[in-house]
Amino acid sequence: MQEAIYELGEIILNETSGFTPYIKPLKIINKNGKTLNVMKINFDTINKKISFDTIEEMNQKTAEKYLFFGRYGGPNKLQFYSSSANMSNHLHQTFTGLLEQLEESYLKDTVKKVLEDFYFDTQLKDNRYRYILKIEKLDPNLGKTEDIIKDIKENKDKIKEIEKKVKEFLKNNYNLSLNDFGLYTVYIDGKSVHEYDEYRELVKKVLKINTSEQKKSQKESSNPLQECTFCGIKGQLNYSLKEFSIKYYTTNLKIFASNFQDYEKTLILCPECEKKIIVGQKYLANNLNTYLAQMQLFILPNFLFEKPTDLEDLENFSDNIKESFSLVKSYKNIENARTTLKEIENYYSEKRFFFNMDIIFYKPSNQATKIIKIIKDIDPNIFLLIQNSLEKANNQNSILSNNGYRVSLESLLYLIPVKKVNNTPTNYKYIVNLYEKIFKLVKIDLKELIKNYIKLLGAIQRNRKEYFGSQENASLQSTLIQQIKFYLFLRNLNLIRKEDFMNVKDLNLKNEFKEYLSTMNYDEQKTALFLLGYLMGEIGKQESTRTEDRRKPILNKLSYKGADLSKIRKLSLTIFNKLRQEKILRYNESIYSEFRRLFDKNEENWNLNDYENEFYILSGYAYSNMYKKDEPELENEEGGIENV
Repeated sequence: MQEAIYELGEIILNETSGFTPYIKPLKIINKNGKTLNVMKINFDTINKKISFDTIEEMNQKTAEKYLFFGRYGGPNKLQFYSSSANMSNHLHQTFTGLLEQLEESYLKDTVKKVLEDFYFDTQLKDNRYRYILKIEKLDPNLGKTEDIIKDIKENKDKIKEIEKKVKEFLKNNYNLSLNDFGLYTVYIDGKSVHEYDEYRELVKKVLKINTSEQKKSQKESSNPLQECTFCGIKGQLNYSLKEFSIKYYTTNLKIFASNFQDYEKTLILCPECEKKIIVGQKYLANNLNTYLAQMQLFILPNFLFEKPTDLEDLENFSDNIKESFSLVKSYKNIENARTTLKEIENYYSEKRFFFNMDIIFYKPSNQATKIIKIIKDIDPNIFLLIQNSLEKANNQNSILSNNGYRVSLESLLYLIPVKKVNNTPTNYKYIVNLYEKIFKLVKIDLKELIKNYIKLLGAIQRNRKEYFGSQENASLQSTLIQQIKFYLFLRNLNLIRKEDFMNVKDLNLKNEFKEYLSTMNYDEQKTALFLLGYLMGEIGKQESTRTEDRRKPILNKLSYKGADLSKIRKLSLTIFNKLRQEKILRYNESIYSEFRRLFDKNEENWNLNDYENEFYILSGYAYSNMYKKDEPELENEEGGIENV
């Protein structure tokens, strides 16, 4: 993983220099398709006024023009960058941070003056909230900062109140809101802070752009014979790696250190190689970052032979690999994905890019990125295999394809019980492991998958909302159909062990049933349960016509915790009596007879577990609600089917 990130940094640094490798891309269009603007905040030290310039529209070069580097350090770090993606930093941190960071210079003296004239000194020990913008300098009608915040205890709430005043000013004077801006940058007397030489030198020092001017590492190797892990050079070597935004291992716990002392034998770098990894990490975070199942991830390529020769080549490659991933993760893109994926495959061949890739699931943490799971050495051809298998699963049977429920990789989040907290998965271990098996083409434990299927269906039936798949708009029927299609997708990828299946020609059923059962490759035991579930669905249809909310009480006969054979026997008797009660037995007698024949034949050698029993019953229930009869049918005296 480190080697691949190192390669990214090397490509970028060979092509670019100065601040460019460290620039972070900005969002320039909002969710409504409107181009965002740059807000220039000017502090006029002569007239003691603050003014806004809101005219400039953002474009692809805005981030580099105003030297936008994102956030400095972790969430508790005092910010000092002159350009920020939010207004808040400039209300209480930027100039305080500059005062701390700058060496004695004209700019530092000017910053002191700005703090004295335009910021209220709260006398707080926390420097992040020591100075807060005097809102009266923007417009006296907004009130005085000292009065606005005096009764507010929480520091964050103080900033929120000042920000509200800024919003009010923008609305009244410009008919704009903060949502109309994508970048906020500060000026002093008409000159942008990022244009000052003193500021640029400070940023170079912080980002370690000039390695010859670096400070001595905080944790320098004590071994004069120690070599850099990547280039083998000896000299000033660093193993603390505090500047890394993506952490692979801890460097602050003695129990994991070599001889309980230090990390010299883990990863030790010279300044040049450290810089390449830092730049590579930034590129990975900015250009190869996406998400799956509400979890953020990186797609990290490992080039085996040829690799991109310059930044343009690398950016084209990155766009293609991200598009490949996007095409298979969402059902909205899956239908017409094959052509695009073929074109991308041809692009790799023409460029002679032979590579595999790592998919790195991660969670942003306070100081850096916490890695959840690394799926290593994935063949990029897997995207086309996944696309073909998904497309086939969505259209594998005429009855299955005639509904609006499509599945994709993203669908899995809503088909198994993944808990939702603040729109983020919490118990993600199982779903991430499933994705690993899909990307690596490793067999999946079907019994475990079905157990999870049933657990989610139980939550839907009992109206429990803690899972992504059991929210307000979830229904038993739509979830079942998608679970069945995802099962077919896994089978198409050959990730489910092959099992025996019955010859459907022997069944005394209509051709539509036989065709569907043939698609599913059910054996006799699964077919018996499927038929029992189908009859439950027919009863449910009758029940739903008598209730205002179209409830189907027959579904309460299932526990959603599994059903053993004794429960199935009882359920079969209940269903038989219900068919009579609803006066639909004569339309379904042959189906019940087939269930009875298959169940009795296999009862002594039953090999499905309790969860599988319930799932295959529910798969029949789902089929009942998909299958449309033109008109009711009953058996004639010879045992055939006739219309009524």
